[in-house]
Amino acid sequence: MQSTKLTKQDRVSMLTPLSLQTLIKNARAGNKAALQQLCQHFSPLIHKESQREAVYRVLGEDAKDIAWEYFLYLIQSYQGQNYQQLPGYVKLKLHYHLLHLLERQGNRWKHEVMLEDMTLLSPIADEENKVLTKITYGQIFQGLQPQQQQLILLLEQERSQQQIAQQLHCSTRTVQRKIQQMRHHFSKLAC
Repeated sequence: MQSTKLTKQDRVSMLTPLSLQTLIKNARAGNKAALQQLCQHFSPLIHKESQREAVYRVLGEDAKDIAWEYFLYLIQSYQGQNYQQLPGYVKLKLHYHLLHLLERQGNRWKHEVMLEDMTLLSPIADEENKVLTKITYGQIFQGLQPQQQQLILLLEQERSQQQIAQQLHCSTRTVQRKIQQMRHHFSKLAC
């Protein structure tokens, strides 16, 4: 004869609208157990959305953290009265938030490619401009933090992002992010 006793996981997956409302109210008041129960309930959704191929390919290991952060924001800011529709609302908002981040990242990459193309298509013609450019870049280089200077030197040596990550003791995603930040910073200086 099978046991009819519900496991903790079964109880979590059977949250009613009233229990969701109570858990959210308690979580907002600082009740860690309520927040933990909400997290357990929505964990499969967070995992599914953050592990989608396109999302994971672009955001990498950060995808899950971003999804959890946005989930917590949704729980904190939910103003609706219909808690029966809350799971669908969270799924929809989370899905489109991650898609929006993919679109923004794609736009950044397009902008970076355009900047790279501009530098390749417009070589400096006269020696005077070359000297001025070297002086300007030298001054900018001196103003960078030591880790940023090291990153530029490694890039000049045509090292791969993976080799740079190993040397700087960080992930390749962190190296990509640092390169993007420096490019953004340099593009602001050029304007």
